[in-house]
Amino acid sequence: MTIAPTPAGPLELPSRLPFAVENVPRSRVATAAILPFAHGASGVGPRCRRAPPGARAAAGALIAGAAFICAADPGVAIQGGEYKDFETIGVQVTLNDWFRAERRGWRLIGYPELQVNRHERGGDKLVQGGAFATFRVDPARAGLRPYLEAGVGANLFSRGDLGPKSFGTRFQFGEHIGVGLAWGGNTGGPNDTWLGVRYSHYSNAGIKNPNPGLEAVQLVLGHRF
Repeated sequence: MTIAPTPAGPLELPSRLPFAVENVPRSRVATAAILPFAHGASGVGPRCRRAPPGARAAAGALIAGAAFICAADPGVAIQGGEYKDFETIGVQVTLNDWFRAERRGWRLIGYPELQVNRHERGGDKLVQGGAFATFRVDPARAGLRPYLEAGVGANLFSRGDLGPKSFGTRFQFGEHIGVGLAWGGNTGGPNDTWLGVRYSHYSNAGIKNPNPGLEAVQLVLGHRF
């Protein structure tokens, strides 16, 4: 096999290669070595195209987000209910706790929580997404145990009205409080499962009127992997 000369001159192979190659013709080794440079450089193959900056940024954000969630051993919960003719269904993701304290047989932990809910009234639908700092108190033991939780956060509504309610802003603060039972593992640890009831309230804290607020009562079932 003959290797065609490149614009820079004929290719000359060294008498001794810097790595061990057994039973492979040197011509094939040379061809494999120059193919990546020949593609696009001499018209042998298509040029490599770089992705647009926006696509690269989006891909980087997705990879970083996936890596962060995977490293956090997240908990996932489904939640739903009805309150004052408003129906709500959604999902929450709880990440690793960033605060933990134990005293006199009780445990307090704090962890980030992400949630997405769909609120509905009379055919009108609104999607709410939020990020919360949630705190949970329970007995410092594994197995079946009661818990009390509370959290505060920031939310964004997909629209400015729902049924008879008209919100002054799509940005809304949020607070929630809940009670329930947990089992299967330590709170915030692997195999922790919980079932409870949560009351949530959303409002813009008077930033702009009208500010009727939105409330939800949900049954929550979750598990941390």
